[in-house]
Amino acid sequence: MLVVGKAGVRHQPDVRDAYVDTLRAKGPDALLDEFAADFFAPGSDVDHVRALMHQQSVDQLVRGVTAFHTRPDAADVLAEFKGPVRIVRGVHDRIGRHNPTDPRTIEVPGAGHYVNLDQPTAFTAILRELLP
Repeated sequence: MLVVGKAGVRHQPDVRDAYVDTLRAKGPDALLDEFAADFFAPGSDVDHVRALMHQQSVDQLVRGVTAFHTRPDAADVLAEFKGPVRIVRGVHDRIGRHNPTDPRTIEVPGAGHYVNLDQPTAFTAILRELLP
């Protein structure tokens, strides 16, 4: 099972740099306040995400953002994967490029780009259903 893999990744150094600059200059609260609308469904309670962010130092968060935005494309892994494939996306995802009409797509109501953080119970239920 490939979870949270990115096939067709787009490297966006300008976006990465904006996140890193915000983290370093203003801290994790400012990053979440400024960019939450890009990642989470409207009206989402992101306090649990904020709490997770506060468990890390700014340097750790910067390393995570940098790693995330420079990771290799997993399209070849996906193309060679022999098991069943499901694309889990939030109904309110404004970043992902997956076609919601693809029959492999499972759309999660009340979720944005980070389904596992926005709707963790729904995401876990999907994983449990897919796991043997």
